[in-house]
Amino acid sequence: MKESYDVVVVGGGPAGSMAALESSKAGLKVCLLEKTSKIGSKVRCGEAMSVNALKYFFEVQNRWVSKEISHCNINSPSGVKLTTEFKDDKCLILDRRKFDYDLSLMAENKGCEIFTSVIAKKLIIENNYVKGVVVDKNGEDFNIKANLVIAADGIESRLGRKAGIKTQVKMKDMASGIEYFLDDIDIDSDALDMYVGSEVAPGGYLWIFPKSNNSANIGLAISGKYSPHKSAEKYLNEFIEKRFSKTKIKKKLTGGIPVTRPIEKPIKNGLILVGDAARHINPLTGGGIASAMKAGMYAGKVSSSIIDDPSEVRMSPYIKFINDDFIKRHKILYNIKEAVSKLSDSDFDRIAMSVSKIPKDKLTLAKIFKSAVYKKPSLVFDVVRVLTGY
Repeated sequence: MKESYDVVVVGGGPAGSMAALESSKAGLKVCLLEKTSKIGSKVRCGEAMSVNALKYFFEVQNRWVSKEISHCNINSPSGVKLTTEFKDDKCLILDRRKFDYDLSLMAENKGCEIFTSVIAKKLIIENNYVKGVVVDKNGEDFNIKANLVIAADGIESRLGRKAGIKTQVKMKDMASGIEYFLDDIDIDSDALDMYVGSEVAPGGYLWIFPKSNNSANIGLAISGKYSPHKSAEKYLNEFIEKRFSKTKIKKKLTGGIPVTRPIEKPIKNGLILVGDAARHINPLTGGGIASAMKAGMYAGKVSSSIIDDPSEVRMSPYIKFINDDFIKRHKILYNIKEAVSKLSDSDFDRIAMSVSKIPKDKLTLAKIFKSAVYKKPSLVFDVVRVLTGY
């Protein structure tokens, strides 16, 4: 570990690795810092990503894919099942351990230096510019100077907060998430199964994402606003007991999911926030792999042009890139999420009964969500705009 680099990237998830990869490809001296002992070893994610989203960056590698999914089932509180086919764009359930690790190797192969088991404790700030990070190295503080710091340090984003960026999330927009990995279970292995309703996941949804023909990531995310007296774990345990009572939980993951609007200004002089740190998460679904990768890629691409003067003004291309690509869409999805989260069980059932009359080969997610927000005409156009074709 050297005392100075052109770019320091904090966080070895998809956003951080993409930032490190693009900065390294531009010929800059880059290091990536990851707090865990191995990149990919601790993943808090349902692991779903569409084929086209992945192909935007790379050709799909078989070792990254646990399961290819052909359709999605949305289950109403009373048990009405709506099935939509992924016709033009299949869904993949990734093996994030391999995927994340391989992304970091790509960056390393382009010259990035990677250090694991390293915690970035605070920023070095000089004359209102971020000029590096202070890390914990073998129990002692070690200063790493850099012209630019790219913070991909997750939803906690201590670095963003220490730089004065408003990273706080309202309670109603912070979902409590929990996920189990179960095997030797009977599932629709070609489908994403989702369940809604106050008895299953108030203010959110429960998912079953197959990892093989008989194993799956099963989890849920709920809003504290709609379930102040019952934990996400209790809801999930009750579902597991009813549906998969004879199996044992192999793995458990917990964490917060900020289903909120993206941070308006995820930059400071010398600092760019990307991925979860900047709230680059789809607020309707809680997914964020593709948007995190795009944010990291864009941050890395602009790094070479601003490295001599990484001021907020010079970072405007990054802001334009992400706004044009996904930020505007995420803001619309937030409004849709707000409308959907207020639906009662009877609303969900009424919508499901109505939509179930649409022929299966003509049913799309756009039509389902158009029905969900029919009482808010201003949102119907937004639904069509962001979901048609998805």
